[in-house]
Amino acid sequence: MTTDPAAQNRQSDSGMLDDTVTMRCSVGAVGDYPDHAAEWGDLEAVARLWAGPAFREAVLLASPVLAAQADKLVSSPGDEAPLKTRKRVHKALLKYALRMSSRCTPFGTFAGLALLPVGDGEPVLGTSHTRHVRASGAVTRRMLHEARAMPNARLYPNPAVIERADRFVVTVMRGVDDTHTRAAVRATGPARLALDTAVGTAARHMIEQRIVDAYPAAGLATVGKLVDELLAAEVLLCEAEHSAFDADPLARMPDSIEGVAQLRAAIARYAGAADPVADGSLAALLRLCAAGDLQRDIHVDLELDLSGQVPASVVTAAHDAIAVLGIAMAHTPGPPALDQFSAEFVERYGNTLVPFLTVVDEELGIGYPVAYDAAVYPTDPADDPAADRRRDLIAELLQRAASHSPDTVELTDADLAGFPEPDGMPGSVDVMLRLHRGSAGLRATVTGLGLPGGSAIGRFTSVMPEARDFAQRCVQFDSSWWAGRTGGQGIVCGIDYIAGTDSVNEIAATAPLYPAVLAVNARPHHRAGLVLTLADVYLGYADGQMRIVLADGTPLCVRQLNMATTRASAKAVRLLRDICDSGTRVPYWSWGQAEAVVNRLPAVRYRGVILAEQRWRYPGAADHTRIAVQDWLAATGVSRYVRVGPYDNQLHLDTLHPGHLDLLLDEIVAGNRWVVRAPTPEQMGVVADGRAALHSAEVVVTVAVPTASRVGPALIGQPLHDPRQDQHRLLMPGGEWTAFAITAARHTHDRIVQAFAAAFPGLLGRWYFVRYRDNDRDQLRVRVRRPVGELADVLGWLADARMAGRIGDYAIPVYHRELERYGGPGSFPCYERLFCLETAHIVAVLPLVGAVPPAAAGSPQLLRSGIDAAAGIVSQWLNSLDPSRVNTDEVIDIAVENYSRELGAVVHKIKTALRQQHPRIGAASGALAAGLREFWADPAQADAVLTPGVLQSASHLLCNRLGLQRHEEYAAMWLVKTERNRLQWHEGKSPFVFDRVGLGGAPLRDR
Repeated sequence: MTTDPAAQNRQSDSGMLDDTVTMRCSVGAVGDYPDHAAEWGDLEAVARLWAGPAFREAVLLASPVLAAQADKLVSSPGDEAPLKTRKRVHKALLKYALRMSSRCTPFGTFAGLALLPVGDGEPVLGTSHTRHVRASGAVTRRMLHEARAMPNARLYPNPAVIERADRFVVTVMRGVDDTHTRAAVRATGPARLALDTAVGTAARHMIEQRIVDAYPAAGLATVGKLVDELLAAEVLLCEAEHSAFDADPLARMPDSIEGVAQLRAAIARYAGAADPVADGSLAALLRLCAAGDLQRDIHVDLELDLSGQVPASVVTAAHDAIAVLGIAMAHTPGPPALDQFSAEFVERYGNTLVPFLTVVDEELGIGYPVAYDAAVYPTDPADDPAADRRRDLIAELLQRAASHSPDTVELTDADLAGFPEPDGMPGSVDVMLRLHRGSAGLRATVTGLGLPGGSAIGRFTSVMPEARDFAQRCVQFDSSWWAGRTGGQGIVCGIDYIAGTDSVNEIAATAPLYPAVLAVNARPHHRAGLVLTLADVYLGYADGQMRIVLADGTPLCVRQLNMATTRASAKAVRLLRDICDSGTRVPYWSWGQAEAVVNRLPAVRYRGVILAEQRWRYPGAADHTRIAVQDWLAATGVSRYVRVGPYDNQLHLDTLHPGHLDLLLDEIVAGNRWVVRAPTPEQMGVVADGRAALHSAEVVVTVAVPTASRVGPALIGQPLHDPRQDQHRLLMPGGEWTAFAITAARHTHDRIVQAFAAAFPGLLGRWYFVRYRDNDRDQLRVRVRRPVGELADVLGWLADARMAGRIGDYAIPVYHRELERYGGPGSFPCYERLFCLETAHIVAVLPLVGAVPPAAAGSPQLLRSGIDAAAGIVSQWLNSLDPSRVNTDEVIDIAVENYSRELGAVVHKIKTALRQQHPRIGAASGALAAGLREFWADPAQADAVLTPGVLQSASHLLCNRLGLQRHEEYAAMWLVKTERNRLQWHEGKSPFVFDRVGLGGAPLRDR
C-alpha cells in the first residue's frame, strides 16, 4: 500500500471519522501458532497447549468443562483417560489455540481492541489489558422472580403493550431461548388500573394498594397474583430488568437480592486479577454461575493495552476499497419478504399513513412478511442499472484469471469504466481490513463491512469511554446525513430492544448514543431526549419504497449500532430495520452467479488492497476422507495455509499438518466447503509486544462515503389511518358482503371466473374478483354482495370445484375493505359498484393476454401478446371519466411515473418492445365504455373521491382483472399515454379524443 498525496485532505472530506482507527489484536503471538506434530490424544501435546496462563484463562472463561478436563489430563498423567476423551480434549484445545494466535475478532480474552490515532508510530502491544466483565441476562433472569416480588420493586408498562378489543397485548416479548411470541391478558378494570398506576414507574406495593382500594372485595393476595400475572406476561416490566443500553445487566439488581452482592464482588476480583487462573478468582466467579459445556453467564470484553499509531496507508487502503466497491459492487438488496410486504401495503392502504402495529396485526392489518418464516436471502433487483456491466466485469476477471494469473487478478481504473454513478450509498461505512506483511510491505485484505459507520465498535461503547466518544461522532455524522436526505426533517433513533437470546443481547448492547430512542420492549434506565414506542411509529409508501414516519409525517430512521444480524431479532425490529435499509446500496464484493458454478475463484486486488480472497470449493461429490482431501489439495493447488469455517469461527490451518488436516475435514463435513488462501503465521505478525513477539491484527476504518445528497419524498400531509372506521373497513362474514379466498394457480383464474359467471347469472353486477398472491401461492379473491346465508348454491359450487380439483382450498375470511386507498368509507361503496360493473363486462373477454410468444434468438420477450388490447380497454375506462371532474392525464402520469421508479432500467426494454404498437379498441370495449359513462353520470356516485391517486388505484385493479402483471400494466399505460400525446399533437384534438373514435376493432392510428 502506498500513501495517496490526497490523503492529507481526506480527514476534512470525511467529517474526521478516519482520524481514529479501531485496531483488533489476538492476545496470543503468531510464534505460538500450534503446529507441533502429535497424535490425537497425546498427553505431551495437550500439556504443551495448556501451558500458557493467558490461554488457560481464555479457555476457562469460554468452557469451564473443557478446562476442567484439560486440568485433569495434565495434572494426573498417570490416570489413563480413554483415548476418545483425550482426543476430544486435544482437538478442542487445538482449535482454541489456533484462534488465540490467529484470530483478531474480540471474543472473551482471546482477542481485544483499542482505538489508535493515525500516524507514523508503530503500534505496540503491552500487557496491562483491561477486562470489562459483566453478568449476562441469563444471570439476572434467574434473580428476576425475587426482584419482582419485592414490595419496593419499581414497575412500569412494557413499551410493547397495546390494547386490542378487551385484551392487553404484548407485541414484542423479551422471551427466552429465541422466542418472540405475543402475550395477551384480559383488560379488566384491576389490570387497567395497574397499568395506569405504573405509568412512569411505581412501586409494586403502591400499585397493589391502589387496586385494593378500588376493589376491596378482591383482597391483597388476589391482587398480588394479578400483578404476578401481568409481570409473567410482560405487560408490566420491572426496573431490575436490563435495557439494551445497560453496560451491565446486573447493575439494576438491588443488593438485597440473594447472590447479587456476592456476584458483584467476584466480578470485581476477577476483573482486577493479574493471574486469575492461578489466584482462583475466575474459578470462584464461575462457581456462582450455571453449569454447562459453554459458559453463558459471564461476558468479558478485552480493552487492549495498545499504544502507537496506525499507518496512514491503511486508511488510504480503506478509501480505495470503498471507492472501487461503490462503483462496481454497490448492491441494492431486494429482500423478497419486504417486496411482498410493500405490495400488500399499497394494495391495502394506498398513500395513507398507518400505525405500524395496525399494519402488522394479523387480524386488523396485513401481518408480518410471510417470507420471514423461511430462509430467503436478499438478491439484487433485476432492474439494477449496473447489473449488466457488473456481469461483464466478472466475466472479464474470470477470463483474465484463466488466461494469465489463476491466483490474483488486478482490477484497474480502466475496468471501472462504463459503470453508472452510484446513488443511494450509505453515509458512512466501517471497512474491516485484515493486515499481513508481504514482500512489498504491509498488505490489507477487506474482510467485512459495517453499516452505518461505528457499528463495528458496537458493545465496546458501553464500557470504553474512547469507544463511546468515537461512536458518538459517528452517530452525529449519521444524523446529519439522514437530515440531509430528509430536508432537515428526519429523526434518527436507537432501538432499545432485548432479544430472546442472551448471546445476541451481549453483542447488541451499546451506550445510549442517539438523540432519540425507540423503546421496543425495554426502556433506558436514565431517560434523556425523545423516547418513542412502537405505537408512535407509522408506515407509509412513497417513491416506490416503504417509509417509516411519525404521525405528522416526520421521517424516522431506526438504528442499532452493532453487528448483530437482524435475522435473530423479533419480526418488528427486523421489519423496521429492513425498511430503513431498503433504499441503501451495500458495497461488497460478489462473484454473482459464478459462485454457484465455479469451484475456484481468484483473489481480486486494486491498488494493493485485496477486495476478494482467493478460494477453492471442495467438490460436493468428493469423498469425506483425509486421503480424498489430501488428493484434492494437491490436484487443485490449494495454498499451504488456509482459512475455513463460518466467518466468526474461521480456523487458520496448515494443510501439511495432520491434525490441522483433520480439522479441515471436519469443517468440510459440516458443510463449510469453501477454503480461503491465508498468509503464513509469520506474515500475520504485524503488531509487536514488549518481548518483540508479533501478533496478528486487523483494523476498522470508518469512511464517510462521498455521495450526492438526494432528498426523499415528504409524507407530511398524507392522510392518517382512522381506526374509528374499522366498522366500515372490516366486514365479518354474515353481513351484506361475503368474501371468498380461493387458492388457484394464476393461469386458471380466467377459467374459474368465467365458470362462476356462467353458473350464477343472477349475481351479475353484484360480485367482483381480484387476482392475488398470498403466502407464495396464487389466490383468487371473489367478493359477492350477498350475505353468506343466501349463498348456499355458491358454497355448493365451490365444494364441487374443490372435489373435482378445479380449485384448491377456499375460505370465507374477513373482508378487508381498502378504505384509505379509495377515499374513505363514503367513497369506497362507489368503487365497489364500479368493480362489479367492470367484472360483468370483463369476464366475457378473458383471457385477454396470452403466453409469451416464441423469442427471437438472443432477444427474450418481456411482454405477452394482447397488451395492445388491454391498453384499448384501459383507454376506454379512462375516457369514461367526467372531464369536468377529472384530469385524466394526471391519472396516467401517476401510474407511469410510479412504475418507472419501481421498474428502473426495465422500462427502457419495455418501451423498445412496444414500438409500432398502439391501443387496440375492440367491440367488447364499447359496451364497457358505455356502461362506465352511464355509471359515472349516476348521482349515486356523487360521493366517489376522484383524485388522481385514487383513480390510479382503481385503474390498477382494472389491470389486475385483465390479467396484467405489474410491468405489463406499465406497458399498457405507456401505450395509452403515447397514443394520447400523438393524437393531440398531430390532430390538435381534446385529450378525450377516444370518445369520438369508432369501436370496430382496428387500431386507433388506422381510424
